[in-house]
Amino acid sequence: MKYMLVVLILFFSSQSIHSQVDTLDVSVLSDIGLNMTKIRQLEFQAYVDSLNNYRAGDDIPNFMLDECFDRSRRDLVGFHSNISLRWRVLENVKNKRALKLMIEMNDGRLKKKCSEELKKTMWINVEVHLINKSYSQLIKKRYLELK
Repeated sequence: MKYMLVVLILFFSSQSIHSQVDTLDVSVLSDIGLNMTKIRQLEFQAYVDSLNNYRAGDDIPNFMLDECFDRSRRDLVGFHSNISLRWRVLENVKNKRALKLMIEMNDGRLKKKCSEELKKTMWINVEVHLINKSYSQLIKKRYLELK
């Protein structure tokens, strides 16, 4: 029953399950007894699913319009992870057609690179692999891997 409720929350937390993924209401998920690790896994999977379910004519998922997504959502992969969150999401995308559609749309918003510096402190002292790549570059990289 808990998981059905989570699925419904994921479905209704966005305008379109295919194209819009926003931050989940963590307080609601916590109230039904899911721990933060499980909540993060569900949120991460929602990002992956939004790309795997992408179709022609859909809006670009919101998180892909945030070129600094790696820096703003480090909590999803752990602050000490040396892998780009954007890349981790794309690594889990299996739908080559969806990736090809994104490449072919040639949207300039996907070509932006984050200009913010990832602050290195005594807690976060990790060089993040692929963090300086645009979504467009990462999508093409993943598409070529799936060929």
